[in-house]
Amino acid sequence: MRAELGLMLGALVLAGCAGQDRTAEQIRARGEREFAAAIEGRVPGKPARCIDPQTAGGPQLVAPDKLVYRDLNAVWVTRVEGCPFIDRDSIVIAEVFGGQLCRNDRFRTARRGGIAIPGPFCRYGDFTPYRAPRS
Repeated sequence: MRAELGLMLGALVLAGCAGQDRTAEQIRARGEREFAAAIEGRVPGKPARCIDPQTAGGPQLVAPDKLVYRDLNAVWVTRVEGCPFIDRDSIVIAEVFGGQLCRNDRFRTARRGGIAIPGPFCRYGDFTPYRAPRS
């Protein structure tokens, strides 16, 4: 009886792990689809160190490692670094110094509808502009 119980518990643990892998893959795939939709019909430009948060709307989380800011001329994409707990329910709390958001600036996230305690510090990467091609 104990051996059967042990086998059943082991099978449940393995099934749970497989489900987590599948869920993580689904989240990653959905993020890549949202990223593709955000930059559809646009071409990447030269990455910039900083953007002006006054003119850039956002951020929008489009993948577990990508934030999107939008202005009139471009969709700016930055890869976030050191941010393991960011997800679709995260609210980005940016620390703006000198009037710009720049590479290696820090931000934190808080859970939407949850506890108002911010998570660990994360960092912005370079900001890559995606613009409509010139005709």
